[in-house]
Amino acid sequence: MRDPYDYTQEELAYAKACFEQEIRGENPLDILPKFICPSIIGNDDAKRALTCMLASQFDTPHKRQRTHLLFYGIAGTAKTGLIDWLVDSWDSLYISMDASSATLKGDSRRSNGGVQLLNAYDQGIVCMDDFEMFPKKDILRDVMEKGMYTLAKGGKYKSVPARVRVVAACNDVSGLSEAIKSRFDIACYFDVPDIDESVEIAKSMASGRVDATSLDEIVWIYMALANQHVPGFADPETIAPVFERHFKREGEGKTGRWISSVYRIASSIARLRFGDVTAEEARWAIEMKAKSDEALECMGG
Repeated sequence: MRDPYDYTQEELAYAKACFEQEIRGENPLDILPKFICPSIIGNDDAKRALTCMLASQFDTPHKRQRTHLLFYGIAGTAKTGLIDWLVDSWDSLYISMDASSATLKGDSRRSNGGVQLLNAYDQGIVCMDDFEMFPKKDILRDVMEKGMYTLAKGGKYKSVPARVRVVAACNDVSGLSEAIKSRFDIACYFDVPDIDESVEIAKSMASGRVDATSLDEIVWIYMALANQHVPGFADPETIAPVFERHFKREGEGKTGRWISSVYRIASSIARLRFGDVTAEEARWAIEMKAKSDEALECMGG
């Protein structure tokens, strides 16, 4: 598979024109998730969330744009399969529950700072499996929010960049602190497949593994182009009423962190459309965020 950055500007311009034509007037989250890990049947909400995350590689000055995902639910329901796809197709970092704080952030007692995985994957994707068993999860709060962490040595402090996108998978969220849960922009619940999905899974297993190399290349190119696009806000006066209608329908307001998360999702959708954030993107983002909230509540989160 060719690296998208090896394509000529003419090739990329042609690809972008094709993509724009394909999604014109449509929600890209109704189209692009079909290219995400096609060997896994169902889990459409998780694939939509992954699509948004892939289109949120770069922060803007003084504002986080990176989206973080929380996958949780019954064991054996494709959470790890999607993470494997990120590792295999996107060169993401996979971390199990036995990684120490010193391994993630580094060890200031060592002259070279030791292993610093979060810094090594700056602007990349970090996948954490069995997240509920991970020790000292709250050390990730600054990394997820600010994209950096601090190392202290000899009374001096050093800021280390770690602008990663975190995808965490767990079987239970009840033990996660509210502080860490609130850093995840989208939570997706994985349930036992229904009858039709189970039949499709059986068919897929019998026919052999899908060769998705060509599909991966399409997604690679699309995301490379989308992440180069910096969306603005087309008309802020039309966006606020979208939030107002949602708050009135729910009968309650939301925190600034919740609203910021919606704007990050909306900005990802705007990148996928190569446009600005409009009331439409805000509405789609609120729907995703509301579904994420419902999933957490159903799981007792």
